[in-house]
Amino acid sequence: MTRLWLVLAAAGQLSLAAASGTMRMELRQRGDTLIRSTEVRAEYLGEEELARLGVPYDPGLQSVVLLYAETRAPGAEWVPLPEWARERVDGSGGYPRSLQLAFTGLQPGDSLRWGLVQREWGPRSAAGPWMVLPPPAGMKMVEVSVERQPSGLRWAGEGWTGEEDGGLLLRSDTAAHDTLWLTSLQSWRGLGRLMLAGIPEVPRESLPPDLREAALQASSAGADPWSQLCLARTLLTESFQIMRVPSPPASWRVRSLQRILDSRRATPLELAVLLSAMCSVLEMEAEIVPATGFRPLLPVPAGWDRFLLRVRSGRRSWLVDPAAALAQSDHVPDGERLWMLRIAADTVTAPPEEPSGASLCREEWNLDPEAGTFTLGLYCRGDYDAALRRRLAGLAGREDEAALSLWLWQSGSTCIVDTVEYDESLFRLERPVEVMVRGRLGYSGTPLLLPAVDWSLDGARGEIRRTWRLPGSMEAPDSLVRPSGGEWTLLGSENPLPPRTVVMDR
Repeated sequence: MTRLWLVLAAAGQLSLAAASGTMRMELRQRGDTLIRSTEVRAEYLGEEELARLGVPYDPGLQSVVLLYAETRAPGAEWVPLPEWARERVDGSGGYPRSLQLAFTGLQPGDSLRWGLVQREWGPRSAAGPWMVLPPPAGMKMVEVSVERQPSGLRWAGEGWTGEEDGGLLLRSDTAAHDTLWLTSLQSWRGLGRLMLAGIPEVPRESLPPDLREAALQASSAGADPWSQLCLARTLLTESFQIMRVPSPPASWRVRSLQRILDSRRATPLELAVLLSAMCSVLEMEAEIVPATGFRPLLPVPAGWDRFLLRVRSGRRSWLVDPAAALAQSDHVPDGERLWMLRIAADTVTAPPEEPSGASLCREEWNLDPEAGTFTLGLYCRGDYDAALRRRLAGLAGREDEAALSLWLWQSGSTCIVDTVEYDESLFRLERPVEVMVRGRLGYSGTPLLLPAVDWSLDGARGEIRRTWRLPGSMEAPDSLVRPSGGEWTLLGSENPLPPRTVVMDR
């Protein structure tokens, strides 16, 4: 069975799953505008994915023109797609618009074809033609042509061949090929400068008063630069709503510092700029480090949606993520997957140097089924620390007890939480959070299922260590089940059972 599923992202990055047919693309440069023309023809064999096409775009920096969209039954003429099956809809999550096509009524053996033209203007396109084309698996033929070859145009990709004749023609005649990379940029340093070109230059003495006052407030954390940095980052994450803009051209735009402060909303790059400015007031050196979640082979301006900050004070240095709200200051979420662009060194490195401690959670349960009570100590780092903070931060009254009771119930344990205690404010991000929970069990007698917290509900990943302690007078039945592994011991017994670890898939 063959299938075609094509998603044209606003960034010019294309993704295809299994496919059948032919695909041709052409790249042209007109001044600072990059034009991509795409034509696809394929046979429909009953795959639902083939019947829909979505093209999100940012009308402030991009346009999409549909040239044609047609279907044909075997032996019949091509029929244009009805108007009601073509729609431009308002997007969500940062994309203002999207072109949507629905090839309805297709029968196995029918054919379809469509063509469109995408235009992009702005900083990414001014650098010349570029493209990231993931493997369109199963295509009979894929061709990518560049109208004329600018000086220094480079490409990479296993399974592709290139020909030069006044331009560049790249072809793949086999499904066994890798992602195609194409770029006009000559260095990683050039890519970094391109991404950060929109940052306004503001002398330290001309910084907005609000920002200088925030930096002075951060200095109240004491003489230790790390504490000052933590407090500065905390002030930012508490004061701004983070805008996750999926359109890369828009995410590279940086408004004036005063406009950012007035709006109380900021993109990850704008937060990095604000924290960098605060560091300059605190007499620390700060370098903005763009990052991406996939390994780039060439300096292509696609996928760079994370902006970290490398901060130095004397001989000490730290890597922080200004946009990681309610996460430890020394924790970079998904840091093991990131590839960082070091502009000064003109290189890409991964994972981050000197990564913070791995995500770790310790659950220490003390159960007294006869009394019907329990205590739970939670000691978290990394992803688990962030998940716990986001569950509890900002709650008032008995809302935190209710939130944890609900969490335990969703995890498969009926427990009634009576008290939740933690020493530090959940908004203080320089140290890991520790929480002590006390409450009542929803059963009496020996438990057949030991309680545990299901961290996957919050997307946390890492190592979990669980310990359950039962009174020494209790005999553990053979049917005792540990939800996700851990140790259990009997307390107060003359001959306590040795701790055992059992791993069980839930």
